[in-house]
Amino acid sequence: MLKQRNKPDLQVTPMSMPEGVRKREVRAACRFFSLCAVLFLAINIITLHSWQILPLAATGLFTFAAIGNLIAGFADEGSVHSCCSSCGNILMTLGSSIVWLLQAFSNGSQLSFGLNFLAFIMAVILIVVNLVLTMVSVIGEDIKR
Repeated sequence: MLKQRNKPDLQVTPMSMPEGVRKREVRAACRFFSLCAVLFLAINIITLHSWQILPLAATGLFTFAAIGNLIAGFADEGSVHSCCSSCGNILMTLGSSIVWLLQAFSNGSQLSFGLNFLAFIMAVILIVVNLVLTMVSVIGEDIKR
């Protein structure tokens, strides 16, 4: 087994974080992806669902954030904070994909107003929940420091 240079008592395993990368930094990058996804959902609401690509892009960003947090959560000795963030991002991915599907099925449908309204409600819920939980996460990390 290899030893880390700055901490000779720790073993380097295939699930170790790269040297110089901290889990807190990975969570911050994933938080940035999540906030960009929330921005895409907000732009989607403001433009009255004109572009179907925005919720799909938000789904992709939430997926990247979920995978990044999942890798950070299981690296080294593990991190409950990263695993919880990953679970939250997975749920946000599912919600954002539902918004995308509702918006995609509403084109040319007799139920277009209802489907767009459901997509609007779902997007607003996703935005509010993500912003609240992001603030809780930031406060939790500040307290932990």
